[in-house]
Amino acid sequence: MVDKMVLLPIVDRELRVAARRPGTYWMRCVAATVVLVVFLVVLANGNVALRQMGPQLLNAMGVLALGFSMLAGVFLTADCLAEEKRDGTMGLLFLTDLKGYDVVLGKLVASSLHSFFGLLAVFPILGLSLLMGGVTGGEFARLLLVFGVTLFFSLNVGMFVSAICREARQAFLATLLIILTLSGVLPTLYWLVTLLGVGAAFDPPFWPSAPVAYHRAFDSSYQLISGPQRYWMAVGTIAAMGVACMIVASLLLPRTWQQEKTPRAMKNASDGTLSGLPRKPGEPIVLGNPMFWLGVRDPKVRRQALRVLVFMVPVALFFWVAAIGSSHFREAFTACIFTAYATHVVLKFLIATEASRRMNEDRRSGALELLLVTKMEVAEILKGQRQALWQVFRPALLVLAVGNVGLILTTLTFSRHLQMRTDELKIFFVMFAGGLVVLFLDFFAISTVGMWRGLNARKHHQAVLGTIGQILLTPWLMIFFMVFIQQGFRTAGGVVIAVLVWLSVGAVVGVFSAVGARNKLEQHLRSVAAGETGKT
Repeated sequence: MVDKMVLLPIVDRELRVAARRPGTYWMRCVAATVVLVVFLVVLANGNVALRQMGPQLLNAMGVLALGFSMLAGVFLTADCLAEEKRDGTMGLLFLTDLKGYDVVLGKLVASSLHSFFGLLAVFPILGLSLLMGGVTGGEFARLLLVFGVTLFFSLNVGMFVSAICREARQAFLATLLIILTLSGVLPTLYWLVTLLGVGAAFDPPFWPSAPVAYHRAFDSSYQLISGPQRYWMAVGTIAAMGVACMIVASLLLPRTWQQEKTPRAMKNASDGTLSGLPRKPGEPIVLGNPMFWLGVRDPKVRRQALRVLVFMVPVALFFWVAAIGSSHFREAFTACIFTAYATHVVLKFLIATEASRRMNEDRRSGALELLLVTKMEVAEILKGQRQALWQVFRPALLVLAVGNVGLILTTLTFSRHLQMRTDELKIFFVMFAGGLVVLFLDFFAISTVGMWRGLNARKHHQAVLGTIGQILLTPWLMIFFMVFIQQGFRTAGGVVIAVLVWLSVGAVVGVFSAVGARNKLEQHLRSVAAGETGKT
């Protein structure tokens, strides 16, 4: 009997495995349910005229679909190849006659099938906006194409980064920064260029941006003279970049899977030094809490946090200078606020990545169980991990705190130049001061929840996604519904109350999540480390 030749054996296997996996079906149900809830909430809004209901529904659900498509690569594919390299299983595949594209396409299918089915389940609910009127078929079809192309690009960016990285935190951060640059910084610059009335000569740099393509899919932009050309150039560029990332990942993976040279930190530890610093004669290698030492001895984590600031802070400063020194002060100040908030989110994402990584890796390797055999108490382990996270991220947190204080002083000092009324000053003061408090509350909440999620998660990216979702998803959904149903934004007092409610809900969710995770860690750390199922 002659065996049939399978063109892409890993893809074939992963499709068969995914077809039997319960999560493949549950993902479609969850995605469709979330969008359906958004549809019903916006539909129940009495502040929108009936003729505007269709476009309002399409835009509300479209923003969620676009955000899902942009972030899929960060959580699904950014670590899929790097994890195989860390576990040492990638080399087994290349001992066979498999090529780089076999592995890349196989892992891409395995990691992205859930997101594809989830997006596919959203499309019929998006189509309900057509029945409401005010939305054309061409507009709807162009938006669906933008979602699909964006998902394809995001997943392949994650594959490319995962092919060249080995550590999870590096892969997550690099993918997030690429997506944030193309989907956050570029749209902001595009918005400012549009306000300045600059011609089409500056249009090509904005083609790789998914939000720009999303904006151009609507009839208000597509029906202009140059609308079709600008839309298709943006969509084509995003698709081409996705294909390029997939090809480059396939070419690089056979050359980057080998084990690197011994890291400097491990080499230093083996010859009696720690983190590049010589050990004094007679000084023990581990001083104090070993979990604290493990958390702070690697300088890469702190450098990554500082790189985020080096990348984001100059952009915020540029908009801040434009706000106090140009005639388009309101637009520039708005861009400065959004950039500062994006910096907060990226740093919180990095904290969640590091907080869950140590527990996840130590539990999988058995090191955590070995540590619990010693005289160390569970409280000491948790205290050492929290102290290490604070030591690592304290400089970045203080820089962001200074930035919030600077924004408060800016609104007070330049209120006349920014033409702010007294009620607007109250809004910004509450926003910046409350954001400062929530920044540190979220740090402690994400640190604790991240440890618990990392201890229980089978994959590291699942722990990161669960931590971010538990702490930040509720406040995000609340402000999302407030904006799209226009509830509480009719007066300045209503805006202040809405911002206070948003910040308060975030603080309450963070505190209760942190307390619950801490109790679970204290009660179940030993049992989970021993291999028993954690209680999530």
